[in-house]
Amino acid sequence: MAELPALEQLYRSLRDQGFTIVGIAVDDTLENIKEAVQKNGITYPVLLDEKGKSKRLFELKGFPESFVLDGKKQVMIITDPGDGTPVTKIIGPREWSQNRAMQMFKGLLQ
Repeated sequence: MAELPALEQLYRSLRDQGFTIVGIAVDDTLENIKEAVQKNGITYPVLLDEKGKSKRLFELKGFPESFVLDGKKQVMIITDPGDGTPVTKIIGPREWSQNRAMQMFKGLLQ
């Protein structure tokens, strides 16, 4: 939950360039999600996975976990803005609105 404001800032900065974020809440309630969305001013879509399908599909182990998908909805290899290593998923919070992450996404959008 700590990274929600940074994700929202990233989304607002890049959405006009075709960038989007979709949050998926697993092991949560609709009430908690609505509260978090309102409290953090989230404008990107947040879905509730009540049956945990995404947990199995993406082999989720920790929260939050972040994936970057290309235009064909394929998981991409990206540079982790936290430590600079190439990854297909990022486990744990990151400062998504900081310059390193912003530059990475701007480059991917070109």
